[in-house]
Amino acid sequence: MITGAALWPLVSALSARAAQRYRSPVVRLLPVVVYVLFLLAVGLSRVFVLAHFPHQVLGGIVAGIALGWGLQACPPPARSLRFYGATALGLLLGALGLHRAMGAAGIDIDWSIRLATSWCSNPSWLRLDTRPFASVCRDAGSAMGLGLALRPSRSLSGGVQDLPPPHMRVLGALLALGVLEGLQWVPEPGSEPLWYGVACLKHAAGPWLVAVALPRLLRALGGPPRPPPR
Repeated sequence: MITGAALWPLVSALSARAAQRYRSPVVRLLPVVVYVLFLLAVGLSRVFVLAHFPHQVLGGIVAGIALGWGLQACPPPARSLRFYGATALGLLLGALGLHRAMGAAGIDIDWSIRLATSWCSNPSWLRLDTRPFASVCRDAGSAMGLGLALRPSRSLSGGVQDLPPPHMRVLGALLALGVLEGLQWVPEPGSEPLWYGVACLKHAAGPWLVAVALPRLLRALGGPPRPPPR
């Protein structure tokens, strides 16, 4: 789903560019064909490693395409912390409310977890980060982190168009990779509610650290930035 949503704007842009430059319908459809084949390959790999069932893969592909198309047609506010905060809260409360409602209706949506628990020879293989609610926590935390990262900052608003030197940009990219990798090594608590809370906070911290904290650090280390070339 994430792959389909993230690649859809790129595919639509390539298709539009191909339609402007070439008359052949094959060339114009080539980005879409590659996009569909790539999603099918990703879906088959998820089924092969027993991460998802086939109906989950098909649902994820359709949902990803719809999400990418919808966000491209109606992009969210760029700097609205209220929007991203409401999205994060809506994801968490919506998932919990749906789980409770399905349970009250007599539908056990945790049947796959119970089946895996009863048949798995090693309980440590049943990791919490493979459960559906872990994905919800990741998405909710990322939405909150994006809202914090995109919030206007007085210290950065004056030089948002300034370009740092190339070596500082390379250093920033390496530091960003190191920070994101370091977040994956944060100790995970044994309690299930605390684990979900830490997972949400880790993914909220990632965008803010990369988009706000690291640029401030690089500006402090590199001195005043250079104006962009005209």
